[in-house]
Amino acid sequence: MAVSKDSLFVKVLRVWVGLIGITALGNTISSYLNGELLSETIFTQKPELVNALVGRLFGTWTLLSAFVRVLCAVHIDSKPLYQVSMFSFLLAFAYFASELYIFKTIHVTFGPLSALVISTISFVLMLVGYPRLFQRQSTGRAKRR
Repeated sequence: MAVSKDSLFVKVLRVWVGLIGITALGNTISSYLNGELLSETIFTQKPELVNALVGRLFGTWTLLSAFVRVLCAVHIDSKPLYQVSMFSFLLAFAYFASELYIFKTIHVTFGPLSALVISTISFVLMLVGYPRLFQRQSTGRAKRR
């Protein structure tokens, strides 16, 4: 039996995903207005690799993530949208972890660390919420072959 959209867990999840999406809008604006700010806040290990183009690209990626996450918060019962949002958190974690451990472009500072923590918490919350929202109900009918 699937959990109601009105359950406390689902309400908290909606608010969390929505707030993360709205916060990302602020990051988008910062990236577009001052793309080189990323060299001071995120990519501090190799700031010479950051320029205005990287800032705009990062801002576009962040804007898309924000849009998907806000839509998911509004339409929490949309399975494809939920899956894409959940994947966006996994992708964010993989991105920042690879920049930290593989490419070594970031230090463990507030910006990258908060992105890693928030993406992890968000992915885990959505993973826990997935079977609650989308659990299959058995119909009692035999499968067609």
